[in-house]
Amino acid sequence: MMKQQLEKRTVPIWQIKSKTSTYRAKKPIAITIFKDNGLFFAENENLEVFGYGETQGKAILDLKLHILHFYQYYQKLNKDELVGKAARLKEAYKDLLTEEQLCR
Repeated sequence: MMKQQLEKRTVPIWQIKSKTSTYRAKKPIAITIFKDNGLFFAENENLEVFGYGETQGKAILDLKLHILHFYQYYQKLNKDELVGKAARLKEAYKDLLTEEQLCR
């Protein structure tokens, strides 16, 4: 079976929405999008995270949900207890996003 891979392209992410909040990237998060074997993939190698889906939009949404998950996960960890890759990722995610305050 031949592997179908289309040209990669890079786009920025500026905002991530969850069910209850909206987060804004402090600087653009560059993601690479490509298609392989009928699925779209979106990834950021520095954050070591990817998402996939049947469309580009679904792949980007999946990636955003993973980025938000790991942002929240690494916020909870004590940096003194981490070594190696985990310490690097905590630092990478540390100031990645800011939660937008809702105006009431």
